[in-house]
Amino acid sequence: MNTDFDTRFREDLRAELDSQHVPLPQRQALVERLVAASADTARPSTGDADTAGLSTARGSAAGPGAASASTGRGRRHVAAAIAAAMLAGGGLSAVAAGNLNLDLVQDLFGTAADTEIVERIGRPIGAVAEDQGVRVRAEQVLGDAHNIAVVYSIERTDGRPLDLPPTAGGLLGAGFADATISARGGTPASYAGSSYFFDADPTEPSIQYVEKLMLSGDELIGKNLHVTLKDLQALPGQDAAPDAHPQTIAPGKWTLNFALNYEDASRPFNPAGNVAAMSLSPIALNVEVQGVPEGHSVDEYLNSLGPARVHLGGETVTAASPAAACDEHVCHLSFPMPQLLNPAHATSIELGGQVFRD
Repeated sequence: MNTDFDTRFREDLRAELDSQHVPLPQRQALVERLVAASADTARPSTGDADTAGLSTARGSAAGPGAASASTGRGRRHVAAAIAAAMLAGGGLSAVAAGNLNLDLVQDLFGTAADTEIVERIGRPIGAVAEDQGVRVRAEQVLGDAHNIAVVYSIERTDGRPLDLPPTAGGLLGAGFADATISARGGTPASYAGSSYFFDADPTEPSIQYVEKLMLSGDELIGKNLHVTLKDLQALPGQDAAPDAHPQTIAPGKWTLNFALNYEDASRPFNPAGNVAAMSLSPIALNVEVQGVPEGHSVDEYLNSLGPARVHLGGETVTAASPAAACDEHVCHLSFPMPQLLNPAHATSIELGGQVFRD
C-alpha cells in the first residue's frame, strides 16, 4: 500500500470536492469511497500509471493522454477529473454555500428584500461550469414547491467583457441556442416560464441570466436540478433587418447540477368552483384547475381568468400572464408575483371573478 499517495490523494479529493461546495459530511464519505474505488487504478504500483484504468465516467473526464497518477500533478488531475465527472454525470450536486446576495434579489423583484422571507425561500448555490473560455456560475435560487427563480453569472475566464446589445427595457439582447432543465429525483415534469439577461454591475465583466420557471409534477424541494445551456448568442437589435439571425458570441455547453433545499413558505387558500387547489408563496400564486370548461381551449380559458389580484391589507398586487402546464385532466397555473410578498399578509385573492380566502 502506498500510504503517502493515499494521504495526498485524499487531500486533493477534499480540495476538489470543497471547490464544488459539497458539504463536509458528504465530502468526507465521498473521499473515502473514491479513494477505495481508485485503489487499483489511480494508485501507482510500479512505474508510471495513467488514468486509462479508471471507470468509464472517470476515464472520459480525464481523457486520452492524462498525466501520470504517480506524480503530484497527475494525482491532482485524477482527483479533479473524478469530482468533475461525478458532478457532470449527476453523481453530486452543488448545495448552498456562502450567503445570499440581497442586491440580486432586489434586481429580480424590484423591491427591497424582506430578509426573513428571503432566508426561508432562498439559497446560494455556487455550482460552476466552464467551456471554451466562458464560465457559468449558478449564484442563487429562490423558490416554492413548483416555482424557481435562478440567477446565473456568466463571464469570460480571461476577463474580457461579453459585448451584448441592450434592449429598450434595460435588459440585454441575449439568449442561448438551447437550454434544457430537469428536476431529478421525481416524476418527469413539463415546465413553462421566462428568462432574460441583465447586467447587475457594469463595472465588472460578468452578466446575469435569470430563469423564472414553473415545473409541474412532484414538489421541487429536495430534488436536484440539472441544467444544460448551449451557445450564448447576441440577439438582433431593434434596428436590425427583419431577416437578421442571432449571432453566437460564445460557443460552448455548460451543465450544472444543484440541490433545491430551500423552504416552501406557501400559504394555502380554500378552493372553489373548478379550482381544486390554491396556494400563495412569496414569488407566485399557484393554482390547480380540474379541467378546462367544455367548449374552451386552454388559451381561451386562461384569457377568461384575467389577472390574479392579491390583497395585502391596504395594497393590491396584480399578477398577469400565468405560466401553464396542462393535460386533458388538469391545468397547473403559476402567476409570478411582480414583487416579493409575505403570504401571511394576504387577506384575499381574486381570480376569474371569484374571491378566495384561507
